[in-house]
Amino acid sequence: MLYDVSGNILYNDKAASFSDNMELDYAYDSDTNANYSVIRVFQTKRDGTKQYPFVRYPGRMKASELAAQEGWSLIINAGLGVSASQPIDGVAIENGIVKNDGPATYHVGAMPLTIDTNGNLNAVDANTTASSLVSEGIVSATCGFCAIIDNYQAVSPLPDVNIGGAGNHFNQNAQRQIIGQFGNGDYAIVSCAGRSQFNSDGWKLSEAQTICIKLGLKFAYNLDGGKSVATFLRKKPVWDFMAGETRIVPSFIVFNGTDTFSIPSANI
Repeated sequence: MLYDVSGNILYNDKAASFSDNMELDYAYDSDTNANYSVIRVFQTKRDGTKQYPFVRYPGRMKASELAAQEGWSLIINAGLGVSASQPIDGVAIENGIVKNDGPATYHVGAMPLTIDTNGNLNAVDANTTASSLVSEGIVSATCGFCAIIDNYQAVSPLPDVNIGGAGNHFNQNAQRQIIGQFGNGDYAIVSCAGRSQFNSDGWKLSEAQTICIKLGLKFAYNLDGGKSVATFLRKKPVWDFMAGETRIVPSFIVFNGTDTFSIPSANI
């Protein structure tokens, strides 16, 4: 269970099941003093159809605003954006259309996350362009930070990602947002509270790798963290602190319950 600073129970471990096609668990890791949530999204649903993640570029906004407007079944923050004058940083592809060719100029060295036509997640070299990925059949891409798990193993060494000239933040404890994939194709959304939220310290990236290995992920990718972390199931935040205080970002990873990109109705 999760507890607040006064010892009150916030959530049960087995918190929810959504239409039997997603499961949400909350957990506490004593080694890192970190509270986190894991959403398992079944790639093959109970009715035999598939559901894949897609990258959505609706313009700069909060995840709560997108959830309210478009009613996706699941929304998380995705790629990097620095300011209104630089709305997208790095490789950006939405539904096979290049939104920004890249590479990243603010988070220098960041490796793009890609999603192919079969819903497979991958990370590619920091200098790859969006136009070359589209020519190879990639339908979605966003530039977060980097892959942290590949073929069930921790990626080592991790790439050196310089954030706005301030250096690499991977060794700092922080909120983390991770998307991963199990060997059977199911997806994992791992959201870690940090910096004293819910009395939780958060993770260094090496600690996040350890958790992902324990979860059995074949692949995992570290998206933007800190106040960018936002996870919404339907229109509800997975964590209370995400309700309206999260950072404005330019892109989101979304699920609409299908394997075809489309903008769903607001009443899903």
